[in-house]
Amino acid sequence: MNDRCDRGHVNCYGRDDVSSVCFRVQFIMAFLLERLAETVCGDTRRNIRDDLRQIKLAQFLAPQGELWQVTDPLPAAAKHLNN
Repeated sequence: MNDRCDRGHVNCYGRDDVSSVCFRVQFIMAFLLERLAETVCGDTRRNIRDDLRQIKLAQFLAPQGELWQVTDPLPAAAKHLNN
């Protein structure tokens, strides 16, 4: 595998050029999504993450089938979800 791109820069991710570009595009899109959430919610990424992390999803299996249950969001998390 060539560890340098056509401009002579070292590819520090250990990927070929195509997957390196895909990785960078995914990183940029994730960053923009975070910034968009911060702008819309008027709060920091850390606060949004902490509020949404309190929502839990549980799967219950029984002979009759399966049941999925989600906890009700706290008011702060509900505010972020409504934005």
